[in-house]
Amino acid sequence: MDDRIPLTAKRNASQGYLRLPEPPASEHKDLVVVLRCPPGAQRSTIIMWGKKLEEPRTGVHTVELAKGRADITAQCAQLIAEWQRFVDYESNTTGRRTTETPYTHLADLSGRPEGEVEENVAELAWHGARFLTRLLEGHGRVASFRDQLLALLRHRDLRIRFDSDVAIPWQMLAVPSGPATADPPCGDDAFHRFLGHRHQIETTSPDTYDMAYWYEGIRSEHVSSLNVNEKLMAKVPKAKDVGDLLAKRTRVKERFFRAQLLQDLKKPVLDEDIMYFFCHGGYEYQSGHAWHSLRLSDTAPLDPDHIDGHRSQFTESAQDSPVIFHPLVLLNVCSSGAPGNDGSLRFASVFVKHGAVGVLAPHISMPQIFGAEFALKFLEHYVVERQRAGEAVQNCVHWFAKTYRNPLALAYSLCCGLDTRLPVTTEETTV
Repeated sequence: MDDRIPLTAKRNASQGYLRLPEPPASEHKDLVVVLRCPPGAQRSTIIMWGKKLEEPRTGVHTVELAKGRADITAQCAQLIAEWQRFVDYESNTTGRRTTETPYTHLADLSGRPEGEVEENVAELAWHGARFLTRLLEGHGRVASFRDQLLALLRHRDLRIRFDSDVAIPWQMLAVPSGPATADPPCGDDAFHRFLGHRHQIETTSPDTYDMAYWYEGIRSEHVSSLNVNEKLMAKVPKAKDVGDLLAKRTRVKERFFRAQLLQDLKKPVLDEDIMYFFCHGGYEYQSGHAWHSLRLSDTAPLDPDHIDGHRSQFTESAQDSPVIFHPLVLLNVCSSGAPGNDGSLRFASVFVKHGAVGVLAPHISMPQIFGAEFALKFLEHYVVERQRAGEAVQNCVHWFAKTYRNPLALAYSLCCGLDTRLPVTTEETTV
């Protein structure tokens, strides 16, 4: 007897998702800089190419640098320490230091005594330029490479990708001062020297998302999540405004505890356009090793290995049902963008490895008040004005520099996602 074959198609066979013929590609960059520094190696290799760079007659633009991974990691730590000292700056209005640290509880620094902020920002720019100079020091071919790269970085509004084995805070580096850098409209303003002020920048690393199957949701509204500490959301000015903006513009899921987040990370479909984190973070230490962690409303830490372990069963699998995880992740968590010990996972690289279309995170212990203000301004650009993430970040840097005279937006690094923007909903396509 022949088997009966159903003649009706399964309803909603795609489960509400559209499978694309291939993963979406990023647009070409004006400049790509690749830095390879293997663990234990005493030297590094740097390569660059892009639309704004003439190709050599033979080969590519590449040289070997005298700095190895350990040296570069130490430089990163020193630069981050300088920015942390800026945050912890003690005012000196009476000729002697006080215990007041105004930059920790003020986002708007425009009312500070004349010249105070400018002097401190100029010092940060000096350290950022010093990092770049030390990284590229050398003679002969290295000097030629350095001159070409610095000439490009002195331009404005380039779209740049830095792909590095070490989590260098490229946006916090600065072009050396001098006649070639002095932009007439800026006068003696040091803000314009930072790479993150001059250009749209994304960082990438060898940890990539290589799934061959890419799905997009077919839905009428955007989806976001608030992964937060309830006490911080209640007490920090503008924190509630961030939640209100997302609630008005998207369908929001709230998570206040580690168990809630881990439970959702176990699901093959975690379909959110934006994952917003606002909670305490820092480093865990054990037996000479350090790694990142964050805490929501409970005291249990969550580290990158938890995310990696819960998502790894889905990331590279080719299943009949969709595997969905493509959020833009905004980690308003202290030091969540900074490098850890060699061998330890980073939040940014883990999220991107498992499908995130971008991760925005600070390299320093960010003051909570500024963090909330930054998130609100970024989401206004990204969600309301529908700017691409790279454009939104640079516009935040410009706004806080001009309006608040505050450089801390430069401490946020965008890992991938320069061209990421909110997908179009079915409701928007019918308008």
